[in-house]
Amino acid sequence: MQGKTTLAFSFKKHAEPKRVVEALSQKSNDNREVILGVEGGHISLEAPQAEPEALCIPCKIPLRPSRSRPDPPSKENADRGKNQEGGAGLVVRNLSKLSREDADAAHELLKDALRSDTDDPRPDIEPIVPILARSGSKRSREGQAPEATRDMFNNVPVASFGEALLRGMGYDPAADHAKPVYREKMRDTYLGLGAKPLLPHEKLAASQRASSAKAKGTSSVAPVDKKLSVAAQPEQKRLRTELWASRGLIVRVIAPGEFYGAEAVVLEACEASQTCRIKARVKGVSRTQEVSIEDLETRVSRECDSVRVVRGARRGSVLSLLRRDVERRIAVVRGTQGAASEEMPLDDVCQFMA
Repeated sequence: MQGKTTLAFSFKKHAEPKRVVEALSQKSNDNREVILGVEGGHISLEAPQAEPEALCIPCKIPLRPSRSRPDPPSKENADRGKNQEGGAGLVVRNLSKLSREDADAAHELLKDALRSDTDDPRPDIEPIVPILARSGSKRSREGQAPEATRDMFNNVPVASFGEALLRGMGYDPAADHAKPVYREKMRDTYLGLGAKPLLPHEKLAASQRASSAKAKGTSSVAPVDKKLSVAAQPEQKRLRTELWASRGLIVRVIAPGEFYGAEAVVLEACEASQTCRIKARVKGVSRTQEVSIEDLETRVSRECDSVRVVRGARRGSVLSLLRRDVERRIAVVRGTQGAASEEMPLDDVCQFMA
């Protein structure tokens, strides 16, 4: 009979050495001195460099006042209070709640009261020293402070000085974080909360959609005045859709605002959006603005000698201006030299830049 076959397994963990980046590795400072050499009985040492501490100006009134309970009076003070209590009652018992100077003052008053009652000299009573004359008081320090010199002070920036004051009052930059100031984005003029700014052609499209939706919802029966207004709508629509402005015309702005009454030059006209890009001088500064065609009117000045026709069959032609009548709102023009003069409305002609 052959012997039994046995199998054995073994596992071994092998980890490759990790590459350490010296720039990212931080060596712990163990505050030990290293001996570099000994020459002539002198030992040269290399001491670890101490990191400069942050400037701190101590403050007597910290930001977080300590709420620690006052230390209970010692047994010696309690026994002395019982012996000196006499008729003082709660006065001696509550001396521990007062400050050091107030407690000393109260003790002296009690000693004087006991001395006046007995009229006997008390050998155990120490001579009374005024509080301001004791060591450490303000009066005892007057005249004893060393003269201040420039070497006693450090030149620090204003921000560092403020941080030092805050550290002295208990400020901790790791624990005290201020919430970031959130400032809302300024909206355009005359826009309410949540309103979306629109360009002039977008406003016109929105008003047209609103009017069409309102017309679909109205009844077929309408009063006489509404019928007249509906009959006049095609003419108004034709005037509104007619883009009379063109590049180079000198116009006047009639829309309310900072451009009101200013003369402007038409730079570009868009028939799809019914808007014009103009250039006007406001308060001595030239500015460009996109306005609706309804906010412009033709301009014919007194010094003008030629005008351009902006409406009608002869639109775009240049005529000579003979005179203008502002009261009748007409302009007397002539086409070519020797041709007959004719009258045209001032709204159909406009001054232009040659």
